[in-house]
Amino acid sequence: QVFRACIGYQALASSPS
Repeated sequence: QVFRACIGYQALASSPS
């Protein structure tokens, strides 16, 4: 699902490197 991918991307971007 697109919404699922969006959530995953958002979490990754929010995660501090």
